[in-house]
Amino acid sequence: MKKSWYRMRAKAADQPPEIAIYDEIGAYGVSAKAFLEDLKSADGAESITVRINSPGGSVFDGLAIHNALKRLDARVTVFVDGIAASIASVIAMAGDEVIMPENAMLMIHDPSGIVMGTASDMRSMAEALEKTKAGLVTAYREKSGLSDAEIEQIMANETWLTANEAVEKGFADRLEEPVKMAAYFDLSQYDNAPEQLIAKLPAQGEAHNEPNNVVDLMAIRSQVRGATLAYVNEIHEICNLAGVPDRALPFINKEMSAVAVRQALIKERADNDEALIINHRHGADLSRSTEESARPTINTQAIYAARNAQPGKGES
Repeated sequence: MKKSWYRMRAKAADQPPEIAIYDEIGAYGVSAKAFLEDLKSADGAESITVRINSPGGSVFDGLAIHNALKRLDARVTVFVDGIAASIASVIAMAGDEVIMPENAMLMIHDPSGIVMGTASDMRSMAEALEKTKAGLVTAYREKSGLSDAEIEQIMANETWLTANEAVEKGFADRLEEPVKMAAYFDLSQYDNAPEQLIAKLPAQGEAHNEPNNVVDLMAIRSQVRGATLAYVNEIHEICNLAGVPDRALPFINKEMSAVAVRQALIKERADNDEALIINHRHGADLSRSTEESARPTINTQAIYAARNAQPGKGES
């Protein structure tokens, strides 16, 4: 399912392909799977432009996107159009050149995760986060040239960097004129989000008095999640009614529509019924053949010969 604020487009012949990431990173925003599939259209390009305005999201999707950009033979230019926070800042590090308007921001912090379970589960999560952090440190170090210790301290502090600070520390290469942010994000999940960014968020239920190019991504994301939940529930209901509840997840993973799922299940039922009828007929024929072969046969000639062979039979 394509999201409104993620796109990849081929520009004019003399301009590089452009990717715009204006959403969360992960299943409800820009997924690595969709990104990598779309990135194939840039094969052969000498350069590519990536524009980022994202609050972050899934660490693993973000790392996959970062690594895919790093593997490209093309020169990658990244523009941080508003915010590159959390894992979105790691994606920005894939740029051969990172450009930030003077009013843009970069946020770097430790990876986090949620786990529920035993002490063993907790330890496993801690180990996974430590290994993940090592990968993030590598990405920041390769771009900035800072030491691992410096980067780890910046991450531990949940550091929000202005464009000037990002350039000073080597996370960005140059500044450009300020731009108007094209989307708002809910930054309440972060501890140290700058007051000026939080102040720009409208109160709940309050409409934006902004130009049409400013979009409430929280409302869009809520609609997408609602539609996704409704779709998942519908597929589960169809499979439950068909008596095959275990088939729901494979259908959902393939993103099959409800109509396609119904058709597939009806066809499977028809095929199974036809096979059952054929097997029943074959079994009936086999039973009849077995019964006939087991029935004793009467050899009249042998009986007649035996009677004639008995003494006194046929004599006067």
